[in-house]
Amino acid sequence: MTSHTLARFDSSREMQEDCAFCRIVAGQSPAHVVYEDEENVAFLDILPLRPGHTLVIPKKHVQQLSHLDGATAASLSQALVRTTQAIGRALDDERLQVITNQIYAQLVPHVHFHIVPAAPRASTDAKATPTPSTNALALMRLGHGRDELDDDEAQELCAKIRRAAHEIAQKPAAKL
Repeated sequence: MTSHTLARFDSSREMQEDCAFCRIVAGQSPAHVVYEDEENVAFLDILPLRPGHTLVIPKKHVQQLSHLDGATAASLSQALVRTTQAIGRALDDERLQVITNQIYAQLVPHVHFHIVPAAPRASTDAKATPTPSTNALALMRLGHGRDELDDDEAQELCAKIRRAAHEIAQKPAAKL
């Protein structure tokens, strides 16, 4: 690797100008935010595998999971749990997959977790057929057939997930 490529992945800085997620944190790039606290943010993926596909990231730039300090890891874990609870409630389906990549298949070099809702349950309607994708990547069989996030649907979904998060936060904590 050349030195300019390595410098791009320097995880010693809090924010990186060329990091797509740092730009979202800084408010320089738009995102459909479903959860935010002082140290973390969760937003809808722009090429979702399924509706509700969400990314949870620390606001502090850290390249990979194994580089997280204990406090950031603990805070990120709490944000991840809160976000999965809200998505499960909003979609009325707690079947979620939580995934992270470290270097391998990590397209954005900033720690992030994907929360991917399960595929819809099998329909009993024999006439139900999926709508063919119009996304150029999907038509070329790239990008896992993912279509770009529709802004109107995203706003509606964000509101639903944020409402669910608020309801969960208002509920008294269960005794162990």
